[in-house]
Amino acid sequence: MGRGKKLIGFLVIIFVVIITYNILNRIMNDDFHKLGRIIGVDIPKDSTILRWDDGHGGFHGDGEAYAEIKLTKIGMEKFIVDAAKNEMWNDIPLPRELKIIINGGDYDGISYDIGKMSKNSPQDIQKGIYYLRDRFADNYPEKKHTDINLRSSYNVTISILDFETNKLYIYELDT
Repeated sequence: MGRGKKLIGFLVIIFVVIITYNILNRIMNDDFHKLGRIIGVDIPKDSTILRWDDGHGGFHGDGEAYAEIKLTKIGMEKFIVDAAKNEMWNDIPLPRELKIIINGGDYDGISYDIGKMSKNSPQDIQKGIYYLRDRFADNYPEKKHTDINLRSSYNVTISILDFETNKLYIYELDT
C-alpha cells in the first residue's frame, strides 16, 4: 500500500472519529437525555420543555434545578409504561416529608422553607405518580433510615407526573 493510500485511510478514520464524537456529544448533552437520566426514565422526544433552570453553581455543586415538561398524549402513555418498570416511581399522594421539601411548612415544630424553585410545582396534584431518589442515603447507607427532614443536608431528586395536565415536574436539591 502506498503512502498516499495510507494517508487517505488515516484521514478517513480521523473524519469518522470526529463525526462520531460530535453526534455522541449532541446526544449526551441533549436536555431530554439529561433530564431522563436524572429521573431514570426516558422523556419522549415529542414533549415540550416549558421550563429548565439549573442553579447548581454553589460550593461543591450545591443548588437546585427545576424542570417542567409538557407531554403529549402518546408521550404520556409511553412514559407511564416506562415508569412502571422503574421501582422508584410510586403512586401519589406524596409522603408528608417530601411535601415539606417541595412546598415548605411546619414539621415536628420546625418551620421549613428549603428551596425556591420547587415552589413552581403545583401543590394540588390528585392523580399521578412521583419519583424519589435520595442521594444522601445512596452516599451514607448507614443513615438511610434517618428522617429525611432531620438530616444535615438534602441531596434529593423528586419528580411528579400529573396525569390530569400531562405535565412532568422534576426538582433536584443539593445542600
